[in-house]
Amino acid sequence: MAHTASALVIARFLAGRAGARLAGTLHSPAAPNTLLRRVPGPAGRTFTQEPAGAGGGRAPAPKRSEAPTVRQAVGWLTRHPDNLSSGQALRLKRILADCPELADLRRHISDFAKMMKNLEGHLLPRSIKAVGGSELPPLHSFARNLYKDFDAVTADLTLPYSSGMAEGHVNRVKFLKRQGYGRASFDLLRRRVLLTP
Repeated sequence: MAHTASALVIARFLAGRAGARLAGTLHSPAAPNTLLRRVPGPAGRTFTQEPAGAGGGRAPAPKRSEAPTVRQAVGWLTRHPDNLSSGQALRLKRILADCPELADLRRHISDFAKMMKNLEGHLLPRSIKAVGGSELPPLHSFARNLYKDFDAVTADLTLPYSSGMAEGHVNRVKFLKRQGYGRASFDLLRRRVLLTP
């Protein structure tokens, strides 16, 4: 649950202030200090085009890869570094170099992931304090929400128990209910829930 919530916070952050900065990371190979601009094309497609006079009359060089989508960036930020391909790791390194807020966010994500993996719930107050000292407002609200149910979050990060089995059964019951929507009575649903493995 905490992992899903943190991914949503990261996605909102990337779509906001950091996303605007990432949109400007596409540079012209002919003139490295010149940004390429997006030009609307037919059927809603967009193309990149150098501003007039940027190429200096030379033949156009191949373009660098485009800026990643929010989904890609969130995936790279939340995935363990060992699970990234070399290309993904290189693109993530470029993004983190271009946007210091994302580098700070990456550090907070890895600290929280270590806390989850190693069941170190006693480190939660220190982590929340570190997030409060950063300049990432979306993470501030995430930290405030962790304080609202502090005991439960600490227990979840400390104890080896999981509610995965119960959540799996709830998911199965919801699936069976959706299959019979509009076709079955409660008695048939009850029978299917009890008899379906």
